[in-house]
Amino acid sequence: MWAGGKDINEKGESVLLLQPTSKKPNKKSNCGNPSASFLGGTPSFFEHARIDHPACNICGKEMYLIIQMNAPFSDLDRTMYVYGCNTASC
Repeated sequence: MWAGGKDINEKGESVLLLQPTSKKPNKKSNCGNPSASFLGGTPSFFEHARIDHPACNICGKEMYLIIQMNAPFSDLDRTMYVYGCNTASC
């Protein structure tokens, strides 16, 4: 939910949970960019960190990318990948 920057945390700092954009994201510009953040689609990996899609622990089917989030830390390039199963019973 976007609150226009009116949400405040316990330290009195503004919290922006989601910011609406006026443009549609260009999926082609994210293709192959491991530092990009986006929802769904095909993940982009750093050269040394290429992995296969993980399998669901319940049904064993390949899971889908929910979000790829750029999460740099100090001097490290870091990207978080969140996968989910598309099977309703899971």
